[in-house]
Amino acid sequence: MIYLTSFPNTDSLHTIINKKTSEGWTYIVAIGYGGGGVHEHFSGKFRYDEELDDYVGFRDDHSDPEQWNYEIQGTEKSMTETPLTEADAAIISEMVSEIWEHVHYADEDQLEIKIKDEFTKTTENDCYLHQSEDWDDDVVNWISSEAGWGLTIKFDW
Repeated sequence: MIYLTSFPNTDSLHTIINKKTSEGWTYIVAIGYGGGGVHEHFSGKFRYDEELDDYVGFRDDHSDPEQWNYEIQGTEKSMTETPLTEADAAIISEMVSEIWEHVHYADEDQLEIKIKDEFTKTTENDCYLHQSEDWDDDVVNWISSEAGWGLTIKFDW
């Protein structure tokens, strides 16, 4: 599931989020504007824990990490150095590849990220917006409201 948006009146990327579910986990990989002219990266895997009555999982500040640097249990976040499982690494790698099918670096220094026109749709506020037909903000709405998200885009929780 892909969600993609640009800054107004330009094809410069504001945020792209790729979300996938596998074996009870929701995986999220995102690159998005974090403020100050910088794009932040995010990846994580989450599931709802009935016993805790909240979400649990792992996250990192990279879009293609080698390990999870944070463990999440509800509103609690703790540092960890948990390696990705082979399955996690394969899913994340595929999701990152899908992201780069929609965007590209516009400069040698890899500072500006542009949206590939064939994947965009103009909206009334002159932003480009693309949402795959199966897109929903379930789980993304929760994590985007939590500390550590890093991206300026938020979804209602």
